[in-house]
Amino acid sequence: MILHLMNKINYEEIIFNRNKKKIIEAIRSAENCSYYRNLFIKNNIDINKIHTYSDFKKIPILSKNDYKQNYLKFVKDGMLTEASSILLRSPVSDYSIKDKLLNPLNLEIYITSGSTGTPIEIIRHKYDVNQNYIVLNNYRKIVGGFESLSNYVWVLPESIASRKYVFCQESTYFRHNRYGYIACIEKLSKARLQEFLLFCYEKEIKSIIAWPSFLERLADYTVNTKQINLLQSVQYIESNSELLEKKVFFKICDFLKKPITNIYSGNETNFIAGTCSKNCMHVFDDNIFIELIRNQGGSSETIVTNLNSANTALIRYNLGDIAEWDSQECSCECNKKYPYKIKLINYRSNDMVLAKDGSKYEFNIIADPLNFSQIKYGIDIGKYKVEQVMEDCFILFYSNEISDEEIGKIVSYVQNYLHEVLEYEVDIKASRVNMDWNNYNYNRKYRYFECCVKK
Repeated sequence: MILHLMNKINYEEIIFNRNKKKIIEAIRSAENCSYYRNLFIKNNIDINKIHTYSDFKKIPILSKNDYKQNYLKFVKDGMLTEASSILLRSPVSDYSIKDKLLNPLNLEIYITSGSTGTPIEIIRHKYDVNQNYIVLNNYRKIVGGFESLSNYVWVLPESIASRKYVFCQESTYFRHNRYGYIACIEKLSKARLQEFLLFCYEKEIKSIIAWPSFLERLADYTVNTKQINLLQSVQYIESNSELLEKKVFFKICDFLKKPITNIYSGNETNFIAGTCSKNCMHVFDDNIFIELIRNQGGSSETIVTNLNSANTALIRYNLGDIAEWDSQECSCECNKKYPYKIKLINYRSNDMVLAKDGSKYEFNIIADPLNFSQIKYGIDIGKYKVEQVMEDCFILFYSNEISDEEIGKIVSYVQNYLHEVLEYEVDIKASRVNMDWNNYNYNRKYRYFECCVKK
């Protein structure tokens, strides 16, 4: 079918029919967990009568809040005992305790950054995760032109690494694993970037996986210091975690002279899509079924169904991101396997944290310490919104009634964290407020953050 005519046709219906077998299998797997089994009964849904996209749409959309409140009920029946469920629901500051409980069950725990206002704990089965990575690695072969991802360095913000990788308490920033290295980096200082370049050169790193801010700073620093030779062994660069804006995408390509792709995913979901050399974002429709559903603000929210998660089902989950279908033709190799494309709505300027030197950072540098401090101290601030009023001044609005001492611990933790990242002191004023927490801007990525700094 000619792609430029597809914008007149229902994309969701086309893709549903293309992958009907896998979608039906995902629904049948979902019936093996208590949440969906009860949901189907409550809404009189007979999964044996789901044959069309119209039938599929009768399944209610799953919100982040519903998932957060019931996340253990998405695990396949029989995998978790009542005792383990009680422990998993309890607040603990050391997530290695939960890891030790889940590892023998081949389950893993993840934590979202809470960019839409609510950090979420997620349970994934290792088999489902492996199936997910098979799809991603096959895409890497197409876009990167290599057989396997080996001798890579995966760059994580230190806060994210702390939740998953720092339990070993190693002193080095670079930790070796089976196929390469984990680099725990948050402060994007010149010294840290220089250290990273030397590491890539000495270890003959072939692939770099990192988040957008890091890659942009690395490109700037490498070109400005004329050290592109230190990345001579690198064959492939991958941006993940957040959207890599078009201008930044081509800037990195131009500066580093390396192929680059931007992988779109969420901790709760399978890998959703990836960009090609033309910066078109191709949907991995053999890994996930994606729907773009209009919200009351007129924008299309991303609704996803995992297709390779038999043990930890996720059906019609509202990821919260804003996107639209992309009908432009693409002649890349990726288009042969993945012809359906989306456009993620670019960040607006007030989606990013603005530093004194003009640098911009993803909201994760605030959301991560907010989330981690609540876990560390066993404090729940509830819904929140953060406003940046000056480069060194923020206001934290929160919903739950907690003591001054408790909110003081949270504020102190986040301030110290930002001091490390931004390399200057910041002030955070906290205020408990009663507001309509559903009354947010539907057209922005980070719905509970706004930069109000005038430049």
